[in-house]
Amino acid sequence: MKNLLLSILLLGLFSITYLQAQPLTKTNKSSRFVPKEFSVSAHYGSIINNGELVSHLSSSHPAGFEVTASWLTTGKHGWEAAYGFPQIGLSLFYFDFRNPILGEAWALVPFMKWRLSENRRSRLEFKLGPGIVYTNNPWTIHSNPKNLMFSSTFNNVMYMGLEYNYRINSRIKLHTGLDLSHYSNAAYSLPNASINIPSLSLGVTYTPHTEHVVLKDSLANYEKKWSFHALVSGSIIELDANQARKNHVVGVTALASKRVSRKSALNFGVEYSHNTALEKYAQRLYTNAQQPVPDFRRVAIVAGHELLAGRLALVTQLGYYVYRPFNKEPDNTPVDMPIYQRYGMKYYFHKHFFGQYTFKTYLGVAEAIEWSLGYYF
Repeated sequence: MKNLLLSILLLGLFSITYLQAQPLTKTNKSSRFVPKEFSVSAHYGSIINNGELVSHLSSSHPAGFEVTASWLTTGKHGWEAAYGFPQIGLSLFYFDFRNPILGEAWALVPFMKWRLSENRRSRLEFKLGPGIVYTNNPWTIHSNPKNLMFSSTFNNVMYMGLEYNYRINSRIKLHTGLDLSHYSNAAYSLPNASINIPSLSLGVTYTPHTEHVVLKDSLANYEKKWSFHALVSGSIIELDANQARKNHVVGVTALASKRVSRKSALNFGVEYSHNTALEKYAQRLYTNAQQPVPDFRRVAIVAGHELLAGRLALVTQLGYYVYRPFNKEPDNTPVDMPIYQRYGMKYYFHKHFFGQYTFKTYLGVAEAIEWSLGYYF
């Protein structure tokens, strides 16, 4: 639990550091201010059935609210103009799952919001952000054995939403939206079937200022150049529920990256993975079957994309194992897939160093949350 709390704290600090490193201020002829909005929304949703084991938890309809503060970008930094001057903000969510087994949840989500279409009074926007969620009734082997969706008090949340706004006057807007929230600890502790909540929202937005915001065209030149990245990643996961000591996953990656546009960079390379949960699993299965234990270590080739916004990048990657001796159980049941995906965030905090926070998954089944530190030139 201490390690998970540390991971969540670092995620919060990572997000706050980025917001502070990209101050959103605007100077006009009469004043210097930060364009901002505040909103309150009510949510009503359902729980997607992830399978037969959790079908008994998927019949309720969660209800809750969201309180949000957001800041409008005005072109102080070049990436703001490149993305159409998005909003940056922070949302506090509360959900009552309306099921005594699941309990309640509070989530804190930093986000970015982009305009999809706009006219004089209305606006359609897309909102996306990762965050942390506190749940008050996780699985325990003695007091709550039926909650197979989450077994840790703190979990990760990925949130996205489509929002329609209608302006009543210069200060008040009404909005409605369709949202999706995903809660998971990515196998930090088991069971972890995760929970997905689609919801409808209805709310009101207040703008405290009426000054005309002048947007600045601050697009800067960029170079389509190559760079080389080396990083080390670490994760903590469980193989069995309620195990005394957790397992660790260590990865080493080398990538070549090419900037191809103002917003995009492509990369490819090679990755080594050392997963002690796989090591223990292989030893357990093949020792019991009285067969030679295969090598649990893995090597993959990877290719990916970075969506760039200043020092921050949205990372997507696809990997394929070229060395995976432990790929099936003694009865020929596949252990996992040879192809995996990676999603997350990358922050270039120095001209040669970066930090990275990612999820490694197999078609949506999470293997681990990865914390990485890297060097590039």
